[in-house]
Amino acid sequence: MQALDSLYKDCSACTNQLLTACLDRLLDEERSLTGLARLSDWMNRPLIQEANCTVNFDHLVRGMTTQHEERVDQYVDKEIHTYMFKGNKSVGTDLHAIDIQRSRDHGIPFYIDVRRFFNLSVPTNFKDLTKCCGISPENVEKLKNLYENVNNIELIVGGGLEPLVHGTLSAETYRCMLTEQFKDSRRGDRYFYQNCEDNRFRPEQLQSIQDASIAKVFCDNSEIEYMQPRAFEGVCNDNPLTACHELKGVDLTLWRDGTDKSSKHSCHRSCH
Repeated sequence: MQALDSLYKDCSACTNQLLTACLDRLLDEERSLTGLARLSDWMNRPLIQEANCTVNFDHLVRGMTTQHEERVDQYVDKEIHTYMFKGNKSVGTDLHAIDIQRSRDHGIPFYIDVRRFFNLSVPTNFKDLTKCCGISPENVEKLKNLYENVNNIELIVGGGLEPLVHGTLSAETYRCMLTEQFKDSRRGDRYFYQNCEDNRFRPEQLQSIQDASIAKVFCDNSEIEYMQPRAFEGVCNDNPLTACHELKGVDLTLWRDGTDKSSKHSCHRSCH
């Protein structure tokens, strides 16, 4: 697999590597390029998942788990603000502008209100945006030209201008929102596998579920033969491509009919 040589780098280096912007790379099993796919060309077109020589689900998954994302910043990709939902036309719509309008239509709280809700520092004027929220003075000047009052800034606008929290891919306000949403979704889902108040899993079953990974899920639902164990991270020396049969998955034999179901099973410690 000589084509893989360029992928194996220090993890610290490969996590910041940037590849072709605006395009998803389609890769074969050798991780060699077979084609490129634009988001705007394939939006709402499931044909990309159907099998043919260069464009199918396997090629797309290999590409998305190998290609490194662009840095998260205040800018919106052209595929989003110029070509989204273009269909057969040369240009499309500005999804970011639509999101701003939708936030007004649906009564999404303003940026300042959301920060106040999460007990974050709240600016009282435009000048405070830099000290309280980390928004650069250059962006503050732009906001002053767009809004009459600091309280009128939309959440998607103000939140998108904040600097990222160190070690994360989100800014302060968005991080609070994401954390709260994921926490509520997990606790509120009666079918989430760790919500086992009714002892629905034996300890060994729960452990088997927790041993599985998204890498194994990709392998089991495709013809892919190799995948890095941490599929959301780039391929590198510490996260090498591994044969799918070597990756841990859910041991379904633990649910085989006829296994002992008579005893009361205590919750696994991770359920609490």
